[in-house]
Amino acid sequence: IALLCFLLPLLFATPLLLRQDVAWQNSGLQGIPVDGLAAGQSVLYAASHEGIFRSDDGERWQAINTGLPVSVWDGISVHALAADPQDPAVAYALVGDGGDTREFYRTTNSGDQWEKLSLPSDTGVLDTLALCPGEPDGLYLLGSRHIYESADGGQSWDVRGNIPQDIQPQSLALNACSLDALYLGTLDRGVFYSDDGGQSRQERSSGLETQTVRQILISPVDNRVVFALADRGIYRSVDAGHSWESVGQDLVGMNITVMVAHLSRVGIVYLGTAEGRVLITADAGETWTELGTKLGGASVLALVLDEKHVRVATNSGLWKFDVDIPPDLTAPSTVVALAPTPMPTDTRRPSATAIPTASPAGTPARTLAPTATENPS
Repeated sequence: IALLCFLLPLLFATPLLLRQDVAWQNSGLQGIPVDGLAAGQSVLYAASHEGIFRSDDGERWQAINTGLPVSVWDGISVHALAADPQDPAVAYALVGDGGDTREFYRTTNSGDQWEKLSLPSDTGVLDTLALCPGEPDGLYLLGSRHIYESADGGQSWDVRGNIPQDIQPQSLALNACSLDALYLGTLDRGVFYSDDGGQSRQERSSGLETQTVRQILISPVDNRVVFALADRGIYRSVDAGHSWESVGQDLVGMNITVMVAHLSRVGIVYLGTAEGRVLITADAGETWTELGTKLGGASVLALVLDEKHVRVATNSGLWKFDVDIPPDLTAPSTVVALAPTPMPTDTRRPSATAIPTASPAGTPARTLAPTATENPS
């Protein structure tokens, strides 16, 4: 009944018009592997081995590495990148040295200067950083054994919850409607839910056919609708994780790297793949349509939305796809960190340049013709 009540409005909703150009367009940093992309309000940030870049128009990019530990010989390894969706001058980065060491940096002037801030001493090496929706300076950090919260933009951290030794954490998702509500994806125990900021946990894995969950995505419109990117495809819950079902038979055989939900439409989700495909669903995962053609073998490592474009970071630069969105869907994208990939034998979350394990081969997704009009719900 819950599923029927959820899907019926999608079937009769006002269509979302997508206008598509003949192909994806390069939008900067061509030929450079870009594994992180974050959208703030009227500003974009991109991360590569050469450092962090900023753009005000998505086309022209400026290196903004003052204060960052960029080596002449080794470059820099940016493991997570996040931008404040309300304040375009504020962004955060977790960087590493190629090993287990992580350092945390913040800019409050659009990257003109980065300031190094302290991390908890027992953080571990997971690279999941989440901003609290609607909370200035609110951050969550997922460590290997703890969940941390900062209320002052990362200047200090408090332990919100402990993670038992028999759980290997992998991803963290915050509920935009309740800052104490969060989901924890794991490598070995499926999904856990907490309604007190991580102090306690409830296992919510009923219906999952796998215990490895690499990313969790909560609809910013309806917090009962949750998606889980697992090692065997995508699962959807319409009851806040109490039950899950597999969706998206169109996706069988694809290496999915990242998912992003539309800010204003509960049924619209985008995903990117290691094969260079970007797909959209307008019916909460029942069917998927490919945007344009494949990106010439480039792996999609991060994906953000703005009012007129879908933007992706790949191992061959940045690309955009033009989309006509009605005026009521013009909010900027929320934080998108580096694309997660599975590590079944380790508790660490790898960098976004790793290629995820392939799903079993199957039928390909539909390709949307350049002049076609898609009618999502």
